[in-house]
Amino acid sequence: MTSTVLGQSVLPPALDLLVRAAASPLPAARRAWVSWRSAYDLDATAWPEVRLLGALAPRIDELEPGAEIARRLLGIQKFLWTRGALCIGATRPAVTLLTAHGIPCLMLKGAARAAQNPQTLRQRMIRDVDVLIPYD
Repeated sequence: MTSTVLGQSVLPPALDLLVRAAASPLPAARRAWVSWRSAYDLDATAWPEVRLLGALAPRIDELEPGAEIARRLLGIQKFLWTRGALCIGATRPAVTLLTAHGIPCLMLKGAARAAQNPQTLRQRMIRDVDVLIPYD
């Protein structure tokens, strides 16, 4: 994410590098990943960065072939998927009750993505479920 006024990232440096590693074309992504790996230690990584590593994990083989960190990134993905599935599952009774009473529900954001493709839960943290219902 870059400021159009300043031409600089508005993210903290560690997050900026991970976003670039996850979303940039391969040469720029590799540069960002190498920079992140040389500047930061996974064991001391802050939670916002850990969450981004789930989105970056599918690219690890092209960013750093044979990386020993790949198994840990897979573990992060499994954690994110499990946490998201539990969160969505916990809201199921409420949504079921609403729809049983004729109240339509529209899932938003992460839950909507997960309904379309459950594997997206591996790429982002879901801590709550946003549901839109009609206002009468």
